[in-house]
This record gives sequence, C-alpha cells and structure tokens, in this order.
Amino acid sequence: MRLVTVRQAGAIRIGALIEQGSQIVDFRAADATLPADMLGFIAAGHAALKTARQAIDSGFHRLA
Repeated sequence: MRLVTVRQAGAIRIGALIEQGSQIVDFRAADATLPADMLGFIAAGHAALKTARQAIDSGFHRLA
C-alpha cells in the first residue's frame, strides 16, 4: 500500500495508490472518522490502517 496525499477540487485528500498506481482510494470518503491529514492518519495507528485496508478491499471510494 502506497499512501498518498492529493488535492482534488481544492480539498486535500489522503488515500492509497492501488491497481499499480492507476487509482487512488479516498480514505475519508470510505470513513469520515479517519483523520483528514496524513500525519493524523499515521498517528492514529493500527485502527486507522485496518479501516484503510477495508476501504481498499471494498472496491469503492475511488478518486477520478
């Protein structure tokens, strides 16, 4: 899982590159309780990582 920070429509989004870098999963779209910034996400630890993996596995919440 490669973590990324992107700007979309003026908003900062955090997520992960998937499908060999062709898609990004938006973590906050998957679960609004996740931190909005990467440092907060990392600080949230294992629970945030588990939620992020569930978002990736769901097949939803892709950024265009």
